[in-house]
Formats: sequence, C-alpha cells, structure tokens
Amino acid sequence: MREVFVEYLSECMEKHLPGRDISYRAFGLSIYSYTFMITQTKHYEQGWFNYERALSGFIQNASKIFSL
Repeated sequence: MREVFVEYLSECMEKHLPGRDISYRAFGLSIYSYTFMITQTKHYEQGWFNYERALSGFIQNASKIFSL
C-alpha cells in the first residue's frame, strides 16, 4: 500500500506543482513517512510529542509549500 500511495502522491504533486527542482517521489515518501509517524505516535503517551501541534504544523507547512 505504501508504494501505491507514494506513487499516487508523487504523480499528483508533479501534475499540480510542475517544474519544481525536487524529487517528487522522495517528497511523496517524506510526506507518507511523516504522516505515518505522527499517527503512530498518537497512540503512545509521549511527553515530548504533541499530536495536535504536529498535525497542525504539518498542514500549515504543506499549505505554504503547495502555494509557492
């Protein structure tokens, strides 16, 4: 499933963010990895990790990246 998701996300970003000097596949994998990490960490009591802040920050940062 990870491979299908990363491939789909990579193709979407390349289509909607053409001409960027990035590896769309690596960026897609980074997004997948971070999303996976924050969802998994939510299930553990971690004093150093704030799930809501991490998710909110991720969404804000992604919005800024995609609007460039």
